Amino acid sequence: MNQKKLDEIFFAQIEKQREKNPLIGAQLGAKEIYHQIFEAIREPDGRLNVNPLLLACSGLAGMSCQMAVREIAEQKEIPVKSALIEIGCQNGTRYYMGDNLNYFLLENQYSVWSLAAGIYHHIAPDAKIPDIHQYAADCVSHLGDENYKIWGEFEEKDLILSNRSLWEKLYPTAKKFCKTFNELPILFGLALQFAIQDSAKVIEPEKCLTMVLENALFTAKLDYQI
Repeated sequence: MNQKKLDEIFFAQIEKQREKNPLIGAQLGAKEIYHQIFEAIREPDGRLNVNPLLLACSGLAGMSCQMAVREIAEQKEIPVKSALIEIGCQNGTRYYMGDNLNYFLLENQYSVWSLAAGIYHHIAPDAKIPDIHQYAADCVSHLGDENYKIWGEFEEKDLILSNRSLWEKLYPTAKKFCKTFNELPILFGLALQFAIQDSAKVIEPEKCLTMVLENALFTAKLDYQI
C-alpha cells in the first residue's frame, strides 16, 4: 500500500473521531509539527537547546493567528483590510492588529495565550499567572522600534524570514490535520505547549512563559507579505 493511500486511511480515521473529540486533528497535528521542530533543533548528542525551540514554536503560534485570519477572510471573500487593522510606521514597517487577530491570540478558550497559561499552571500550579494585558501593552510599545530585539537577540527582519521559512515548510502538514482554518492557531498553540513543557525541564517555567509571550505577541503582528 502506497503512502498516499495510507494517508487517506489515517485522515479518514481522524474525521470519524471528530464526533467525540472535535480537536483530535489539532492535537495530533501539534504532535507531528512539534516532533519535526524538535528533531530539527535537537543537538547530535541529544541535548536540547531551549532558545531556538521556544523561538520557533512561539513564533509559529503567533504567526498562525494572523494567517488564520487571512485564510478565513479569503475563504469568505472578505477584504483583508476589513479583517485586520494595518498599522504603518514612519520607518516603513507595517504591523497587523485587531479583534479578529486577538480572538486567536488572546481571547478564546483555546487562544495561544490560554494554552500557554494553561500548561504553565500545570507545570507550576502555585505560581501566579501573569497579567497578559501588561505583555500586550509592552508589545505594542515596541512596534516600529528599530532597536528592539526579541529577548535582546533577534531583530524583526530575521524573525520574519525565519518564521516565514518555517511556515512554508510546516503549513502543508498542519493544514491536513485541520478541518477549518480556525484550528490552525490551536494546533500551533498545542505545539507550543509541548515546547514549554520540555523547556521547563531545563530553565525556570516563568522564564519559559515570559519568553514565549514576548515572541508570540510580537510575531502575530509582523508583516509576512512578500
